[in-house]
Amino acid sequence: MRAFIGLIFLCLITPAFGQTPAPPIKERVFRFTHSDTVQQINELATLIRHIAEIQDVSVNDAARTVTYRGTATQMGMAEWLFDEIGKPANRLPAAQRPRDMTKHEYRVEGADDVLRVFYLTQIEAVSDFQEVATMIRSLTEIRRIFTFNQPRALAMRGTADQMAAAEWLINEVNQPAGGQRASREFPFARNADDIVSLLYLPDTATATATVADFQEVVVTLRSIGEIRRAFTYNKSRIVAIRATPAQIALARWLADQLTSAADRNEPSDSYKLNGDLDAVKVFYLPKTLSVAEFQGVAQKVRKATQIRSTFTYNAARALTVRGSLNQLATAQQIVTFNIK
Repeated sequence: MRAFIGLIFLCLITPAFGQTPAPPIKERVFRFTHSDTVQQINELATLIRHIAEIQDVSVNDAARTVTYRGTATQMGMAEWLFDEIGKPANRLPAAQRPRDMTKHEYRVEGADDVLRVFYLTQIEAVSDFQEVATMIRSLTEIRRIFTFNQPRALAMRGTADQMAAAEWLINEVNQPAGGQRASREFPFARNADDIVSLLYLPDTATATATVADFQEVVVTLRSIGEIRRAFTYNKSRIVAIRATPAQIALARWLADQLTSAADRNEPSDSYKLNGDLDAVKVFYLPKTLSVAEFQGVAQKVRKATQIRSTFTYNAARALTVRGSLNQLATAQQIVTFNIK
């Protein structure tokens, strides 16, 4: 009877014939320097846990250590991340580090995944840093992307195509403040109908002077263009879009119309998307109208034309409408009548 029980126990712990045994579990203890705060210890510990997908983690704040238990592959990622971000030169505040052209990369053994760490040395505020991280995560669809605030380190794990898009975005955004740059495009994952584009909007007194003005323009671009993935970097007035070439072309045209609205009086030309059935037009109302009066005209246009795609930019008194050419003609009649 005892031999039979022992046989059952042996069967329970022995892998079935033909199955690959589970990889052995390793343990690694990382010790932090005395200059690290408790917040920084936990922040980096969490970053490594998520990037390497390690379930068994314990942090000892008093001893200033974090212990990971996982496979050799997981420990390899954990060691590289800890050593990479822990380097004294990489832990300096962003403002104290020179521009770094080094490619901080780790290839995951036995997988197509790539680990990258980027240091955003031109971004000072944590809120700006987090905003850029959200933009990159959303546009590239990198699921495992985490921030370490103090050195402005952005760590991520994904495919080579995702990393290429992320690197391009970061190089564009991580620039000194000031100056205007031309809008840029990047073909995502070698798909001609899937483009990442950056639009740089002016922040002059007559165009997106405030963050609220900027966001109002972006809402119009996103809604009129039916763009699902559009994100902003408020400080530099950057709109990051992932869409089709046709959507991006419309967004560029519309951004130019709205940011130069202060110099315009006559309506824009009709931007045709589908012949006479689908077009976009921007009307420029007098700047002497109050916001309430301007919104009143917009409401009359919506009611008379039954156009749902009608959006306002209060600062420039610009009204953007998308509909058929007949609807746009009706809208123009209403605008003309109400501003005489």
